[in-house]
Amino acid sequence: METKIDMGNECLENGEYGKALEYYQAAVEEGEAIAAYNIACMYYNGDGVDADDEKAFEWYKKASEMGDEESTNIVGECYENGIGVKPDVNRAFVFYMKAAIRGSVEGMINVGTCYLEGKGVEAHTTIGLTWLDKASEEGEGVASYTLGNYFAAGEYVDQDYELAKIYYERGMVQDYAPAIEALADMYRLGLGVEKDEEKADNLMALADGKYAEYYEDDELCDGNCEECKLEGCVNEQPTEETTKTEEAPAEKTE
Repeated sequence: METKIDMGNECLENGEYGKALEYYQAAVEEGEAIAAYNIACMYYNGDGVDADDEKAFEWYKKASEMGDEESTNIVGECYENGIGVKPDVNRAFVFYMKAAIRGSVEGMINVGTCYLEGKGVEAHTTIGLTWLDKASEEGEGVASYTLGNYFAAGEYVDQDYELAKIYYERGMVQDYAPAIEALADMYRLGLGVEKDEEKADNLMALADGKYAEYYEDDELCDGNCEECKLEGCVNEQPTEETTKTEEAPAEKTE
């Protein structure tokens, strides 16, 4: 039997945005947090409605109150970046921590970053690295790559190429292209490993393949397009900095 969320998703995919919104609103009344999240995404992305950051924020907050971990993290990002609400790094940290406790790996990364940078909480390197490592262990390639960078550069930690290699290799297993590329550079330059041009080339080919899979051959943007204002669009070129998430929020239709 189709649920109201199922019917809303079907309408959304068919471009029947008004009906989708009605089904999602009805599902919210039945206690479905995903429906509130989807309404938030509609307002954030302007899917069938006028884009409205304030309405998007309120719906993400409602979804968070209903227990959705992804929405909880996004509420934190809204507070940090002033999207639909007045910037407040202290409130941002509260929601990041709540999201992390609920199991959001993006929340774990954000909590770790806040502790490392002293944003909304007193700086504490050990706690920050612990949260990033937890996200890495949970399968988040961004966290593995970021930790690899820290050990390679000696940032927040003593420089340790062996540990950098371990985290980059973990990122490779997690199919995160920048980590594979960084591992290739280690072999090309002989950083903590014996120089091996052939292995470096093979790793770069693997990284290029992962990039192609991720972007599906779409043109990369420079990170300044309208879709990047919160989390980065799907075509944004990766940088060596930790990003909040890989994609802009999108409705959950599966």
